Amino acid sequence: MADTGLQQGQGMYGSFSRADTRNTMGAAGPSFRRHFEDPAPARNADLGMIIAHRLQLEIPQKGRLVGRALTEALPNGAMPTVHLK
Repeated sequence: MADTGLQQGQGMYGSFSRADTRNTMGAAGPSFRRHFEDPAPARNADLGMIIAHRLQLEIPQKGRLVGRALTEALPNGAMPTVHLK
């Protein structure tokens, strides 16, 4: 069910307003830290990269707009350098 005439894969990415850019991501299970709030920015492209990381898959990067495995959310993961305004 969708509220748009777009076909699968065409995507509706919204605007850059707060309503469209302030997303919440959550993960649970033994592969993730408990009660961890990550101040580092995350985006939809990161989801595929963290799944690939946990499955030990090598996915070649194409272009500059690629996701990152949110390794700071994993047990003993190091926090990336974050510059928040």
